[in-house]
Amino acid sequence: MGANIGTTITAWLVAIKIGDYAWVFVIIGFVMYFFFKNKEAIRNIGQTAFGFGLLFVGINTMGATMKPLAASPFFTDLMLQVQDWPVLGVAIGTMMTLVVQSSSATIAVLQNLASTAGPDGISSVLGLSGSIPILFGDNIGTTITALLACIGMSVNAKRTAVFHVIFNVTGTLIFIWWIPQIVEFITFISPKGAEIDVISRQIANTHLMFNVTNTLLFLAFIPLFVKLVTKIVPGEETTKLQTEAMFLDMKVLNQPVFAIHLATKELTRLGAVALEMVHKSKKAFLDEDLKAVDEVMELEEALNKVQGETVQYLASILSAEATTETQAKRVSGLMHVAADIEHVGDYCKNLVEFATEKLKNKDCNNLLKRKRKSYKCKMKQQMF
Repeated sequence: MGANIGTTITAWLVAIKIGDYAWVFVIIGFVMYFFFKNKEAIRNIGQTAFGFGLLFVGINTMGATMKPLAASPFFTDLMLQVQDWPVLGVAIGTMMTLVVQSSSATIAVLQNLASTAGPDGISSVLGLSGSIPILFGDNIGTTITALLACIGMSVNAKRTAVFHVIFNVTGTLIFIWWIPQIVEFITFISPKGAEIDVISRQIANTHLMFNVTNTLLFLAFIPLFVKLVTKIVPGEETTKLQTEAMFLDMKVLNQPVFAIHLATKELTRLGAVALEMVHKSKKAFLDEDLKAVDEVMELEEALNKVQGETVQYLASILSAEATTETQAKRVSGLMHVAADIEHVGDYCKNLVEFATEKLKNKDCNNLLKRKRKSYKCKMKQQMF
């Protein structure tokens, strides 16, 4: 819910026309990233500034491409229908975000398009009442990003994505019936002036109001929504190791900051599995639990496989030209961690092997005792 509020900052930046300085951010970011290779902090700031500038370059390009639509009679008629049928606007906004995969980008395009004058040359081609349903649709469409991101991830990650859908869809269903009242309220709190000059700020205010109000409504019902998403996505979290790495992504090897972060997450997961193996091997040895023996052997085999993939991934990070000295030391440390995790797994395997031998010896001793007891009974019978 906090992320939904935080994403409204993009609409505010568009409203104050920071996109006019997009190329300034691109140039400064480029210089900082490519000419300060020995200073990691400056490189990271430069990369951020470069990406920030490119975001607004893309937004400006999409906005400029769509502005000629204002002269199209078909588009004008469609926007008039949106004002009469808000559901149509929601559908348009949803489809836009599904294609672009970013609500921030589509809302920025919406602001640029709404700032375009209609056929009369004075009023907005969309108007605030026509922009709000599309804005709601943008918020729904962005949930597809979370749904795609959670594929193959943990149960709680999937539940979080489902809640994101519930949050935006429910908020839209609540607010879509109050569009005239929202228009009056936003017009009252926003700067006054010609519609095409202030509508971008009005859309930003609406976006902020929608997410803040929605969050305040949902906060009181968090336990209820927890139960709901738990029923929708059943299952329990487990540290059981998959036979494939979950977080390693070869596409980001040229970006060491992200690659190291992903490798750290993978090793954290392996560490949790190694800890589970310690508990299970203790149970196998002290409690003579054969099931725990089988589980440890299975986990150890998978642990070795994923650990090997992680070490190879770390080696690939080191071979990347973009790696700094500080990052190389971090990668070297992670390799030692990977080796230690493998050793823990090996020790657990040795322990359950001892447990197996212990059980075999115990069974042999029990068999000998039974044979001796049987032999003594026969001797007593022969004596009598």
